[in-house]
Amino acid sequence: MAIEPRREGVIIGAMRLMSLNLLLLSVALLISACGKGPEQGEQPVYSQKDYPNLESQLFQLATDKNPEKFAYTHNLKYKDGLVQVEIELVPEQALPAGYTIQVEAQYENLIQARVAVKDLLKLSKEPQIKFIRAPMEVQPG
Repeated sequence: MAIEPRREGVIIGAMRLMSLNLLLLSVALLISACGKGPEQGEQPVYSQKDYPNLESQLFQLATDKNPEKFAYTHNLKYKDGLVQVEIELVPEQALPAGYTIQVEAQYENLIQARVAVKDLLKLSKEPQIKFIRAPMEVQPG
């Protein structure tokens, strides 16, 4: 059964129009997906180079999906969402307000404290903070 040439042209035109619509829809979906941040429940992507004042092990702790397990496997002192750290302040500066920080000891610009893991990244960006590291273990001599 042969299709009339005129009808054949209409069918081909309709197929081209559908193909063009599919292409435009695909491009629109791709553009909208690229411009979005992380979906709800997804972890945002962090780069350690954006947090030079935070020791790499603490950066990994702060960005891990299971910080309690990470702390345990890396011998970090962690309890109730807080991790023990050593904070080095810029000389003549005080700890910034607005963070969960329990100071345990301080000598000049060095502070040993328990800090909320959720605060580590933001705290390390504060201008008063020179560096945040895990405390060094004292070895018997």
